[in-house]
Amino acid sequence: PRTYELEELCDTPKKIKSDLRKLYLESAFEPVIQSGGQYMLKYTAGSNEEPIHYDHGVICCTLGYRIYGNYCSGMARTFLIDASKDQQKVYALLLAVYQKVLTQLRSGAELSKIMNSALNLIQKNRPQLIEHFTKNCGHGIGLWFRDKTS
Repeated sequence: PRTYELEELCDTPKKIKSDLRKLYLESAFEPVIQSGGQYMLKYTAGSNEEPIHYDHGVICCTLGYRIYGNYCSGMARTFLIDASKDQQKVYALLLAVYQKVLTQLRSGAELSKIMNSALNLIQKNRPQLIEHFTKNCGHGIGLWFRDKTS
């Protein structure tokens, strides 16, 4: 689906079998769909105009919603379509990074140490990917979609 079709689906919760009433749900930003080899993994990015690769490659989708007029949530998904061996290996590494970060998220944990452990795992396995890794591993839950970092 095109971006406007995706927005329409998300703006009508019943179409996606959700009991959440539209009254309580609003988009925090326009859905982002990227394919074709050029990706900007930031919430401020927009969809690219490349044709979506249904037969091969990678499709990245990001949605963000404000619920009950206050709390914001974002969700991103990556779809690998007939992925190459290298894409599968990179995905497996990023999944390992994700799992490592999850095991370290505890009350009182220093987020900088968790981020460094993620970077160290990438550096150890595929150092050439460090420059492509995002500058952060997410954000907390808050009243703004993206809380200030400083």
